[in-house]
Amino acid sequence: MQKIKYPSVYCADQLLTFSGLDGRTDYATMLTLVSRAERFSYCAVLPHCGGTVRLPDTGAAVVIGNDFADFGSSRMLLADAWNLLIVGDAGIEGFDPSRYTVIRKPGRALVGVNGYCRPELLDADGDALYREKEREFEALRSYPVETDDADTREAAARAWEVLRACIYTPEEKFVGFWATPDRWPHRACWIMDSVYQSIGMRHILPDVAQDMVCALFDHQQPDGRVPMTASPQGVLRAQIQQPVIAMGVKATGIRGPRLRTIYPKLAAYLEWIFRHRDQDGDGMLEWLMGGGYPVCPCGESGMDNSPRFDERNPLAAVDINCLVSRECEIMAEFAAELGLSRDEQRLWNDRHQNLNRLIETYLWNEELGIYCDMDIAEERLLPVSAVSGFLPLICGAASLKRAARMVELINDPAAFGSPYPLPSVSLSDPKFQMDMWRGPVWYIFNYHVAEGLERYGYRADAERIRRKTVEISIRNCREYGGFFEFYDPYGEIPPGRIDRKGPNKQDLGGYHHAVHDYGWSASVFLDMLYKTAGR
Repeated sequence: MQKIKYPSVYCADQLLTFSGLDGRTDYATMLTLVSRAERFSYCAVLPHCGGTVRLPDTGAAVVIGNDFADFGSSRMLLADAWNLLIVGDAGIEGFDPSRYTVIRKPGRALVGVNGYCRPELLDADGDALYREKEREFEALRSYPVETDDADTREAAARAWEVLRACIYTPEEKFVGFWATPDRWPHRACWIMDSVYQSIGMRHILPDVAQDMVCALFDHQQPDGRVPMTASPQGVLRAQIQQPVIAMGVKATGIRGPRLRTIYPKLAAYLEWIFRHRDQDGDGMLEWLMGGGYPVCPCGESGMDNSPRFDERNPLAAVDINCLVSRECEIMAEFAAELGLSRDEQRLWNDRHQNLNRLIETYLWNEELGIYCDMDIAEERLLPVSAVSGFLPLICGAASLKRAARMVELINDPAAFGSPYPLPSVSLSDPKFQMDMWRGPVWYIFNYHVAEGLERYGYRADAERIRRKTVEISIRNCREYGGFFEFYDPYGEIPPGRIDRKGPNKQDLGGYHHAVHDYGWSASVFLDMLYKTAGR
């Protein structure tokens, strides 16, 4: 078998940043650069925007890691979280001297963050530093499949580089390793991303994966709420997000004393949701509507601009009910494993079964053949056929007959059986649109649906979704150099060109086009690569 190699495709929006797996990081001060469309040009975005490094394009083969880039005649190497060593010719301009220190000598340069700059690095052995990074990479990575296919090897390498770039070291309120979606533009710690990224990380560094999930409790509030977003200094967004933490605890293998410590925190978190996300007291749960700005009517769901939320009315939402149902099911398993009372086990089982009953009774849309959200004021199902409607498969709420109906929809090329599965909205839905959650493919729902199909015995269908997701990833790594937030279900529009909450804008902010080097896409790819390889 040939050796796995580093990624070799340069494109816009790739991140150059230091991983907490290699040394200390700092949320507020560490240096991060983003590649631009112009080869080979990088712009500093953290800790302050501005400043560009341009290296000559000799046409040589490139080698790109999360914290270094080798372009043949010139190299960029992050010696630590604050200092960029450039070996070879480079154009350096625009760095604010009140923020950055730039030191030059013939054939070398150093860009350092003020207060952390280490001038002695200018004379460091660049080759030795490069070899050290290779050794670190080889020591930490683990790959899911033995293959001689170069594209698969390179996609696996890129996925690992993306994942490791998301890791911070312990800092202030975070007592262990913690993760961010993409280091730029999101930066902070989010519930969904921490859990979904742990799914891939568990195959490589299981202890780090467990830390990523446990970090979510470092900001848990006295009333049990776990906030959507937090930094080392405190809570940034007080809303909740998809309730998937128990899923992450189970998936990453947290057991024994650590599970016993986490269990009451999980219980308090879910109790908060039951108290605060059932507005009408009917037993079904609703998201808190509103995301702070017009293009994000439901940030809590994670499906920010989905047409499910266009009317902005309170909904008994399919996803929150199914996700909480599965969390309760897992909690019952944990209670049994920890030897807790039968009453405790029964509490979670009863909640799981009750939510399943309500989902099955009220949220099935017979005409569309999928589960839909209910407007709780008007007691009517919204006729939006979204990928969230398949989530009753993951918690066991769907009857066998209805599961079969949904499998037909999943495989229908006019609905969800697109060349790249699964569109976030059915291709035949009047509200389908190539904009973020209004149509494009998101890997986390491919993950959930594949898991749900397996639960119901549709293993071939689950395998097809995983295999196609792996193929999407390998193709896009080959053509565009990495992993993105979302993809065209037809496989035609380059992912970086799809609209994101409005018309696509190729700006460094990253909020109006699919974010590149996106952690959970890389994570789900690695997990599915393991599974399709039979491991």
